[in-house]
Amino acid sequence: VILGQDRWVWSTVKILLHLMKAPHHKLLVFFSTKASTSFFANLFNLSLGRHVLEMHSDLMQNERQVISERFRAAKRIVMFTSDVSSRGMDYPN
Repeated sequence: VILGQDRWVWSTVKILLHLMKAPHHKLLVFFSTKASTSFFANLFNLSLGRHVLEMHSDLMQNERQVISERFRAAKRIVMFTSDVSSRGMDYPN
């Protein structure tokens, strides 16, 4: 089954909102492009009022390091990222 773009977006949002209901959730969500990472981060942060971190290659290295440290240190957090986080980043439980 292939969903249209609008159904794909809202299906993704519904799944993530459900996962975010867990009391101690720590979610790392990968998107295929920096554009989709930014789109979903803006949707959650601005439209839905749900704070998520955003990491992709348009950010400077020091910004990515700060975001990575915030994600590592937090007990309850969500980070949307592109493939930049899959290259040598370590996120222990």
